[in-house]
Amino acid sequence: MAKFIVIEKDSLDKITVEAERIFLSEASIVHTKMHREDVAEFLRDGNNLILKLKSGEVVVIENFFLNYENDVHSDLVFEEDGCVLYWFDGVSSFDRRWVQLTYNSVSHIYHDFFID
Repeated sequence: MAKFIVIEKDSLDKITVEAERIFLSEASIVHTKMHREDVAEFLRDGNNLILKLKSGEVVVIENFFLNYENDVHSDLVFEEDGCVLYWFDGVSSFDRRWVQLTYNSVSHIYHDFFID
């Protein structure tokens, strides 16, 4: 089962989740050290993001596509080898969804949250 770190954007509260369903009650950053290539398919079902993994597992992130107060939305981040982060912002189209960031460009902001 994939492991996720969920960080609420407003409060910066952080929890670790190992589940097939992740429920977001507010805009959050959903981070995993799983590689994006581990995901066979990304699907949108209403406000939910569905990750169909190549292993056969399915992970549902409920309320991922909701826009919260002040048009704040959730993000999905994959951390790959060499501390490269792939950031899915939930707003861009699925065709242009990924922003690649090197570790150094975000380390000062999210280092304490992403590095266990």
